Amino acid sequence: MKKLKSLRALQEIKRDKKKEPSPNKHHNLSRKIFRFIVVVVFTLIVGGMGGIILDRFGLPYLLVRFPELNKYEFIKSANERTIIIEKTVETKISSDQAEIRAIKKVIPSLATIVFLNEKNENDKNIGFLDSKTGFIFTNDGLIVVKTDRPPAENEIIKVKFHNGKILETQWVSFNKSNGIAILKVKDNDLPAVTFGDFNDLELGEKLIAVRDEAIMDVSVSQIISNYSPAAGSEEKSGAASQKRIVITKNLSQNFYGTPLIDIKGEITGISEGKNLVIPISEIRDFVNKILEK
Repeated sequence: MKKLKSLRALQEIKRDKKKEPSPNKHHNLSRKIFRFIVVVVFTLIVGGMGGIILDRFGLPYLLVRFPELNKYEFIKSANERTIIIEKTVETKISSDQAEIRAIKKVIPSLATIVFLNEKNENDKNIGFLDSKTGFIFTNDGLIVVKTDRPPAENEIIKVKFHNGKILETQWVSFNKSNGIAILKVKDNDLPAVTFGDFNDLELGEKLIAVRDEAIMDVSVSQIISNYSPAAGSEEKSGAASQKRIVITKNLSQNFYGTPLIDIKGEITGISEGKNLVIPISEIRDFVNKILEK
């Protein structure tokens, strides 16, 4: 009896071992699943490419070769499908557009300074002497202009703004070393210029000379931090070392004393004649000294 029970127990153990999957079977199952996935992916890729080729080349060819296929609506509609791909276009502001913006920014701050010769007390006969292009330095009416000399006793100065307004002006001060003059008009909320920084200038940087809406493009060719005026110059006699910007072109006489701006529309200086520019930093120092008095 005991032997019979032992024999049955042994048979049951053998049956349980047969039911347990072997490691080789697990491995074979994983390989089959992997192969199935590869086959599916490959089929989708090939099928997709085949569909694109058929849609772009196959259907048009068949419809040309066999026009009778056009009677089948699903083939005709498939051929007429249009795939639209929207492209993102990056818009860059060209240098010309930036120059236009810079000029538009500064023009309202420019002013035409007119020197007139008053010939009689009734102010009925006034003769034109000269005109210069200056710029509005402060919102409350300070104007800076490059000129050769202070006005004579019988001269009057008027300022014409970009909006057409004309005002008589008061002479405030004159710097003999560089010919910079400060004028004052009785007005408020004027569009003052934005100032550049002499220390930020770089060689090759583009500058624009602006006069009466006429422009001339130049570039910075040299930056002089310790400029010594030429000996014997009446305008600069006795002047201490100054700063100057040297530009690539000699400006014509029409641009003498013209403000120069950078590509951001900021005033960098005033033309001193030919290829020299008085930097705005020197002009600001002079104006600030006058205001402190």
